[in-house]
Amino acid sequence: MIFSADSKIVFITLQVSGEVAAIDLASHTVLWKKPVGRSPAGLWLTPGDKYLLIGMTGADYVAVVDWRARKIEKTIHTDKGAHNFRSLIDGQHILVSNRVGSTIGILDQNNLNNVGTITGLLPGPDDMELTPDKRYLWVTF
Repeated sequence: MIFSADSKIVFITLQVSGEVAAIDLASHTVLWKKPVGRSPAGLWLTPGDKYLLIGMTGADYVAVVDWRARKIEKTIHTDKGAHNFRSLIDGQHILVSNRVGSTIGILDQNNLNNVGTITGLLPGPDDMELTPDKRYLWVTF
C-alpha cells in the first residue's frame, strides 16, 4: 500500500483479482478499483503524486497508472516478477525488485524509463531498504 502525499487516499493492490484500489481515508470507502494485470504487488507514487507505479509480479514490467484518470499510461519493462520499490538518495531514481528474474531494475521516476539493472543476485530479491547513511542497500531474498 501507499498513501497519497496529502494522506487522503491509500492505494492497495489486490493480487488475486489483478486490480488496484483507491480508498478514501476519511470515509473508509473504496473510491474505485481498476484492473491492471496479473498479480499486482508493490506500489510507488512518482513526485507530485503524478503517477502510480505498480510492480507486476505476474509479468515483467511496472505499470504506470494515471490514477486520477484511472488509465494505464504505459508499461516499463524490468524483468520477470516485478515486485517492490525503494527510492535512491538522488530523488530521481527508484529501484524495483524482480523476484523471478533475480535482478533489481533502476527506474528514472521522472522520465518513466528503465535506466539500468543490478544483476548477479541471489534468487528472489524481495524487499529493500537503504541504510541510514544511504551507503548500502539491504535486500531480502
